[in-house]
Amino acid sequence: MEAKEVFLVGSSAEELAVAMRSDAIDGIIKDFGTKITSILLTNGATGVSNGLWNFADFERAFRWQSFMYYSKSPRIEKGDYPYAVFCEDLSTLRETVDAWSSLRLFSNYSAKNTVAAKTTTFFDFYGLNGYCGGAERYLVDLDNILRETGRGVSLDIYQQSLVPFFRRFGAANVIGLGNLTSDDTGAPQLWTAESVNGNAARFEQMAGVRSQAYIYSSFYECQSADLRPALGISHGVFWDSPHTTEEQRKRVLDRARMCAEIVSVDTNTCNWLQTVDFNFAINNCTFVPNYVDTEEFYPRDGYLEPSDRIRIVFPRRLYAPRGLDLVLEVLDSVLEAHQNVEFHFVGRGEADDLARIDKFVSEYSGRVFRYEKMPDEMPEVYRMADISLIPTVYSEGTSLSCLEALSSGNLVIATRVGGLVDLVFNNYNGLLVDPRSEALLGALEYAIDNLPLMSRVRKKAVEVAEAFSKRRWKENWLRVLDGMGLGEGQNCDELELVEVILPSDFVPTEAACDLIRSELCKGALVYVKTSSLKESLRLQEEYGGNLLQFLPADTPSVAPVARTYILNQDGVMS
Repeated sequence: MEAKEVFLVGSSAEELAVAMRSDAIDGIIKDFGTKITSILLTNGATGVSNGLWNFADFERAFRWQSFMYYSKSPRIEKGDYPYAVFCEDLSTLRETVDAWSSLRLFSNYSAKNTVAAKTTTFFDFYGLNGYCGGAERYLVDLDNILRETGRGVSLDIYQQSLVPFFRRFGAANVIGLGNLTSDDTGAPQLWTAESVNGNAARFEQMAGVRSQAYIYSSFYECQSADLRPALGISHGVFWDSPHTTEEQRKRVLDRARMCAEIVSVDTNTCNWLQTVDFNFAINNCTFVPNYVDTEEFYPRDGYLEPSDRIRIVFPRRLYAPRGLDLVLEVLDSVLEAHQNVEFHFVGRGEADDLARIDKFVSEYSGRVFRYEKMPDEMPEVYRMADISLIPTVYSEGTSLSCLEALSSGNLVIATRVGGLVDLVFNNYNGLLVDPRSEALLGALEYAIDNLPLMSRVRKKAVEVAEAFSKRRWKENWLRVLDGMGLGEGQNCDELELVEVILPSDFVPTEAACDLIRSELCKGALVYVKTSSLKESLRLQEEYGGNLLQFLPADTPSVAPVARTYILNQDGVMS
């Protein structure tokens, strides 16, 4: 592995040359196994060559990178570069580098030739909890495809956030842009002018320098035609919401046109685009339907045999667009008419929606259940179920939940919304209904009363799922990626995750500093876990950056941890 690169920046050639020849720099290189790259800021240079950078180029490349700024007469402001370390005196340079406040100098993420994916959320807006929905799984699997090509290229996922962060989700890197403003309650404001403009600018600053290509998930995240090649993904028509205005629909089309290509998971998006811009849809829209791993999702033994209990599962995010309101409207009628029926609500949701479900859990104890499962636990959920509900009201593509339920031999009841019509053919491999509660109730009553007679439909569900196998999805995406002209990257599996657990009321010590610096110099991503969110945010602002992340102790590490250090008050392992 290459030595960790540390940047020494100056605005005087003479000062910089003296610093680079100093014993202090020589000692840093020897003691920490780093290499020092010097950068001279000039007003006249038109590009980057031999360490000469003009201010505009430097701003784009280093706005969110760490560097030591050595100058007796500083020409840049500290506040403009949040990860910069300032030093005005050569005699204190080594002392400055040894300090806790300089740990971020060793935290730069230097992977080049990645493919940058931009999305709204992957983790929450503080980077504490990861989501496990279809869009998130899609990006993780897309990252796996890139890694499997053998090019040494991986996917870096950038998302909107309240604070900048760097996280791992499995093997994938997830980077928070820190672009969002918040209201008086601390709630994120996604669509203010400041947030929107910051979103575009920070993505260009963080990803525009090193990325080979840009993927927008969804395509609506594309806010500039300057980054190329740009590919947008449509996970379904999301502008069919009752809250969407005509101005927003116009903006949807404008964002789509900024992409060189649109990959749509369903025919619904392709057809809509064709009605509003025929030439763009014909030439720039590619249909790559969603997928299911049929080796992971398969029916339980004897799944067609009659059972004393009929288990109905709602296996998706628990909120209105996914049809939660429709299900809750019919729940009493179904449960009172059929004593052998159970309902399982499996997913995440907002507090108000969860409270509504929990009232039914309390009223129908032992017959209504609500819980969360990780993606690798979902096959067992489908295998225990008989009926899966996919009653989307709006914002739907070719639902992964629907495909997983079909592949598991469930009787799927879906609405005729979005890309669901690409997956479910009424009375052939499932039941397709209008997105109204009375239509859903009628289908449920019919399915419960006639479940033994639906064996043919459930068998066809498994057969149809084979047409959406993960293998075929990979083949389709490989063709798309080949068309993007990706080159060779560097090894994309070197980044290890290391945890350092601090005691409460920890006071920074030299021993702890040495430990963290040592791991950063090895190229690791270091999570330093602290007593609280408030404390972690304070420490992150004071010491953190890029591969050095301060987190609350209860933050789950949703990636393999290579090493864990538990420190005592003296900063050494207890």
